[in-house]
Parts: sequence; C-alpha cells; structure tokens
Amino acid sequence: MLSAYTDMGTKHMAQIKDRRQTRLDDLLADIVSCEYRNHQCEGLKDLIPRQELNLWNCWQGDLYARLMVIGQDFGNAETQPISVEDMRQHIPWRAETDSRPVNLKQWCPTDRALRALFSSVFGVDLTKPQKLFFTNMACCYREGKTSGEDKRLDRWLPCCANRYMGKLLRIIRPQAIIALGQRTLEALYYCEGAIITRQNNEDVGLRLKEGQTGFSNTMNFDYTMTFSDDRSLQIAVFPVYHPEYYAHIKNGEAIQRQVWERIAGRLNHLDDRILLELHAE
Repeated sequence: MLSAYTDMGTKHMAQIKDRRQTRLDDLLADIVSCEYRNHQCEGLKDLIPRQELNLWNCWQGDLYARLMVIGQDFGNAETQPISVEDMRQHIPWRAETDSRPVNLKQWCPTDRALRALFSSVFGVDLTKPQKLFFTNMACCYREGKTSGEDKRLDRWLPCCANRYMGKLLRIIRPQAIIALGQRTLEALYYCEGAIITRQNNEDVGLRLKEGQTGFSNTMNFDYTMTFSDDRSLQIAVFPVYHPEYYAHIKNGEAIQRQVWERIAGRLNHLDDRILLELHAE
C-alpha cells in the first residue's frame, strides 16, 4: 500500500515538473521574440540560438528550488573565462543535458565568491547540482567592454523584470530570494503585479524606485514579495551587496559573512526545509 502512495506522489511530482518545463519553454520563446532590444534595451544582445533563460541557469537551475539567487546581469557572454558552449553542457532543468557542473577553475570571481559563501555559511557544495535556481535580472548580455556600472542598466533591468522575471517567479514559486545588489532589488518592483512590503507591511516599492533609502540600511529589513493576481505566492526577499563589493572595503569578508549568516538564520526560521534539502544527497 505504501508503494502505491509513493508511486502516486512520484507521478504527481512528474506532472508538476512537466507543467513547469512547458511554461519555462513558453517563457523562453517569449524572451526570444522580445522586441525591447530594438529600443529600450539597446546595447544588449541575445545569444542565438538561445537555449536557456540565462547562462546562470546552467550552473544551478532546479525547477523545485525553494531558494533563488538573482543577480544583476551576466555581463558580456563572449568575454567570460568559460565558453558559452562549455556552460551549455549543463542546463539542469533540461533532462537531456550533461549533469556535470562546469569547471570551477574557469569560473568568474562572482561565482567563486558565491561558492565560498554557500560552502562556509550554508554548508552547501555548489560544484554539484543543488535545489537552487540561479538567474540574472537581465535576460540578455552586454555588448563590448561596458561595466556593471553602466547607467543603461537602470533602463534594461526594469524592462526584463516586467517582461520575464515576474513570470519566472510564478513558475518556480520559490520561498525565498537572495537579491544581489541594489539594482536587482529595485528591479523586482517592476515585475508585473508585484507587491513588495517590509517588516511592518509598509509598501516600499515607491521608495526603492526613487532611491530614497540607503542600500546598507535596506539590508537590515526583511521583505516579502507577492503578486496582485497570486497572493498565495509569498516570497521572502533578502537584499545583499554584490559579493565583489566586499573585496574593496575594510573587513569586507567578515562583514559579508555576518550578512549571509543572518540570512541563513532567517531561512531556517522561514522553513528549515530550504537549507535541509540542499544537504540531501
């Protein structure tokens, strides 16, 4: 009898995965047809043919992830230490791709910093596929040698948030998001139907959009994100500075660890399965 229930549960999860896979494929097609690159997002380019939502999905991309990490943008895909072809050997949410992670020696500094943080704070090995979903707010990739401080990001990120991020969050349905950087946090406000509140249920969207609050102060608060058309989806949002920021300030490594340890505590308080499932073999 127990076996029958187990089989039913496995079948149900497979059906959910099939639906999420189908919706992700539909979202991928929507991104491919995006017209923003012709005007609002001039300066970004697509990788044709596009095989993933964003190349960061090739690192961690579990359809059942309770925890998402959202970065600002991937940068110039053609100048990374690892080739696009090598990254695409591992797209976790596509069953037909290789399940091996990419070569750690070729990862960029941001990825190496995240690997160290997840290992030291969460006890999680990011060299293996985990129940995580990594993505960037910008779907496409910067042209030329522009930096992460490019002012056009203030236009690019809201476009991508409105066009695709809200849909992705409704598909994956994470319980928590770690948002890397102020621009990433602010862009979440532009997701279609998004409502972001702080600890005292204060709607902070307008203040974030207008830049009226210091980001260092922002990290001291817990945020909740939901959607006007889906109140059942309640996502805890934890804003943090980009990992490379801490490399340039005094005692940066210790300060960064303290911030991430606070997040670990809040995740355990929210639902201990979030981190426990990352340790499951």
